[in-house]
Amino acid sequence: MKYGILFLMLILMAGLVSSEVNDYSPVKQNECVTLKQVCASCSFVNVSLTYPNSTLALSNIPMVDSGGALWTYEFCNTTELGRYDINGVGDLEGVNTGFDVLYFIVSPSGSVLDSASSTTLFGSLLVMLILSVIFIIMAMKTESLAVNLHYIVSLV
Repeated sequence: MKYGILFLMLILMAGLVSSEVNDYSPVKQNECVTLKQVCASCSFVNVSLTYPNSTLALSNIPMVDSGGALWTYEFCNTTELGRYDINGVGDLEGVNTGFDVLYFIVSPSGSVLDSASSTTLFGSLLVMLILSVIFIIMAMKTESLAVNLHYIVSLV
């Protein structure tokens, strides 16, 4: 029993591990999102963005130097639901260098249940179900003991 609980906890914790890095939170449909890129030595940063159907929304558009090595671009055409991929290029130390593909997800509510969250949710529900069954069994044993004690006391 002890090892079963440890195994269950290990499974639940495995769902919390994510190997993907993405700094963009989900965006509510028809709301703006600020695209960001950090480059301290860049004199320019250009951004490209694709819609969920893989057509170009932006192609090599200059970002605004917001100071402190932060470059930004305000994108407001988020009518389509799904994943918008962001990529671009900047002159990192004088050499044109592409940055990693990032993305944001547009949903009707502005929130998304990802695999880690769904695993955690499922695991929590499973633990609550197991605890409920354990408490019901304990209550039935306690009730049975109380009935037996009442029977023994009535005989005396």
